[in-house]
Amino acid sequence: MKHYLDSEFVIAKMMQEAKGTTQKFVGLGYLRGFPIRVPPLGEQLEIAEGLDRLSAESQRLESIYREKLAALEELRKSLLNQAFSGKL
Repeated sequence: MKHYLDSEFVIAKMMQEAKGTTQKFVGLGYLRGFPIRVPPLGEQLEIAEGLDRLSAESQRLESIYREKLAALEELRKSLLNQAFSGKL
């Protein structure tokens, strides 16, 4: 359900149908009548497993990215230190 509500399709539909001039909103009545497509349980489980795998891979890649940024920062500090101490 979370992934469906976070989807571009749902967000675009709600933005398009939102009310208000200064600040757009969707009312509770609109939300109560909002159609929610529910695939068969087997398909839901497959989708959820796939999204979980993607999430885990994204977290793994983010961790690697942060490690590489930290290593680059250490290299930058080291090079600056060597440059200012005349060791380059």
